[in-house]
Parts: sequence; structure tokens; C-alpha cells
Amino acid sequence: SVNPPWNFSVIDTESRFEVPIFGLEGETHVLAGIMDRVDKIGEGEYEIIDYKTNRRLPSQSSADGNLQMSIYHMALIRRWPNADPAKIKLSLYFLKHGEKISSFRSADALSITSEAILKTIKEIQKNLKNNAWKPVLSPLCDWCAYKIICPAWKHLYKKEDSSTPDENQLQEAIKEYFAIKAN
Repeated sequence: SVNPPWNFSVIDTESRFEVPIFGLEGETHVLAGIMDRVDKIGEGEYEIIDYKTNRRLPSQSSADGNLQMSIYHMALIRRWPNADPAKIKLSLYFLKHGEKISSFRSADALSITSEAILKTIKEIQKNLKNNAWKPVLSPLCDWCAYKIICPAWKHLYKKEDSSTPDENQLQEAIKEYFAIKAN
């Protein structure tokens, strides 16, 4: 077994978090999510585990640069500010293979992650401003909460004309109603 139960203490599962990211112009962005599992693996040492169903195992370098795990790292530091960032183990557990790939982030990784997120936010804002948002279609679209406003799917969600009729149209409709009723 990759995680024998006598080697750890499960602290939390399905743990919700919010991490503020502060931009250079004074704006605040909030990243929110859910960590699958947090274990205490030693004195002042923690492990964040994210369960994956991928068919293929990624490389170690891919795990080392995984942005999702870097965000989880930030979230745990925010929750426990006195925790040593270098003592937080970040693990991707691949259920189909029973394999776990782990990595660590340095204290410097917190600012590097923030910078990467701010860069992505700026790109998104630029694309929205220039109306240059290019949707990427995938099988996940059916589960996306933003499908109703996505340019790729807007044809399925046409808004009906909700303008109110003017007085003349109302009078005509009333006349038509009473004519039909009389017949």
C-alpha cells in the first residue's frame, strides 16, 4: 500500500479554501477550491494528496511544476501561517495505478505561483477586453458552469425578446382576446 494508515494522521478531507492574490494595481483576486486530503505526516510536516484518475502517469518534472498543487501549497500556508513551506509534501495519487508522485515547494515558490497566476489573470482580462476569447471545446463542456455564456455554445441559449409591449399592442391584444372569447 502506498499510504499505510499507521504512517500518517488524516487531518482533513474535501477541504475548502480561498487564497487571495494581490495584484500590482491594488486589486485582489480570490482563488477558491477544494483539496482532496491533508495528512499530518510528522512534527510540523504535512502532505496534501490530490486523487487522479488519469490513465497515464506524468513525469516527476510535471508533478514538480503542477500549478494546482502549488495553489494547494499556498492554501495550506494561508491556513497555517507558521507551517514551514518546505515541509509540505504535495502528492498526486493515481488511483488506476496505485502510484503516488510527490514533490515539495520552497518558500520562494509562493511568490512564483502568485506571479504565474497574476500573469494568467492579465491574459484573461486582455482577451476579454479585446473580445478575443477562444473557447476550447472538450467533453468537459457538459459539466461547465459557464456553458450558458460561452461563445461556443451561445447558439443554444438564445435570449428571447423580453421587451414590453406598448399601449397600442396591449389594446390590440385585449380586443383580440375578447373577440375570441365572444366567438
